[in-house]
Amino acid sequence: EQMGTIYPECQYGYKHVPDHAHIISRDPYSHKKLTVGEIGVGQFLSLVPRSYAGFSLITDDLGYSGEYR
Repeated sequence: EQMGTIYPECQYGYKHVPDHAHIISRDPYSHKKLTVGEIGVGQFLSLVPRSYAGFSLITDDLGYSGEYR
């Protein structure tokens, strides 16, 4: 999938959201936004929202919202 943003992988194999993009963790059934530390599906938001219709994608990939450090 081409989302217009690259999510780099760290030395431990985890993907990280760059400063110029956004991800929201959502409950896989209700799609309600989850709080920090809860595991859910990822909604990925591109930094170029007007370039094409796929700027906000909910995937079946599981992840969790961490705190920005």
